[in-house]
Amino acid sequence: MNKAVIDIGSNSIQLLVARVDHQQLIELVREQRVTGLGRKLDQNGFFLPEAMEETLQALHEFSVIAQKHNIAASEINCLATEASRVASNAQVFFQRVHDELALKVQIISGELEAELSALGVAKSHQFPSDLENIVIMDIGGASTELIQLSTDDLKIRALASLKMGSVRYNGWLQSKNETFAQQCLESALRQTDIKQFITPHLYCVAGTMTSVANMIQNNQTFDEDKIDNFQFQRDDFLELGQQQQSWKPADYLQSFPFLGKRAHVMAGGMAVAHFLFDHLQVQTITVSTKGLMHGFLIKGTPSF
Repeated sequence: MNKAVIDIGSNSIQLLVARVDHQQLIELVREQRVTGLGRKLDQNGFFLPEAMEETLQALHEFSVIAQKHNIAASEINCLATEASRVASNAQVFFQRVHDELALKVQIISGELEAELSALGVAKSHQFPSDLENIVIMDIGGASTELIQLSTDDLKIRALASLKMGSVRYNGWLQSKNETFAQQCLESALRQTDIKQFITPHLYCVAGTMTSVANMIQNNQTFDEDKIDNFQFQRDDFLELGQQQQSWKPADYLQSFPFLGKRAHVMAGGMAVAHFLFDHLQVQTITVSTKGLMHGFLIKGTPSF
């Protein structure tokens, strides 16, 4: 049976159409549009009109793609994450999405987001047999999820949803300065017990870290086959950051055209990653292109 899920994040909107059979997925379509829905959210508290229009257009395009695979708009699962949990006009916007496109959007909790991301990674990768637990990090635009997962029974041992992300960091930076942005990171970190996630080997999903992996490989286009399960060292990440220390979005885009609109938030995403790598004492990173959407389709429709 063909199924479709849309992930509405604060920076990008993603579509996955897959054939699902007994918790096995065969990807048919994977699409992404960067719409920046959560831009300036911390300053304003609401979605900007232009961001909503771009997101609405992306959702329309995704609906058309899904229908080509015999999936009606009413059958598409739309999941919204941190930015939609915060924005004061999220419900009004999603009512408009339903009225105009017949798409029903569910705003999911940080805990469910973390659970589904972990499931997507766990069902798609073989973990080293000598590890009892692994830690997964999902840097989004407005939040970052940390999940400690048992490799034996794939049960979640600990999870946290941190109020930091690539778009959010850029907002802090633009509103004041780098010192203020770092203070905001420290403040967000104090809301959880970070010690339970300390690990030398971290698994990473989502756009910031898959883009980092692609840049470390010096790829001009995004090649999922080369990225999925790619492993690199913390020193590789630090070297990349050093090279890009004074880069502007145009510099990112010129060197790595595959970034597209993501070029505007790469510096913010890498700052969040650097901050957490230090606190988690990470040495080695493995990247997965699987995550929230895959976990949702594997699990089936959860009770929200």
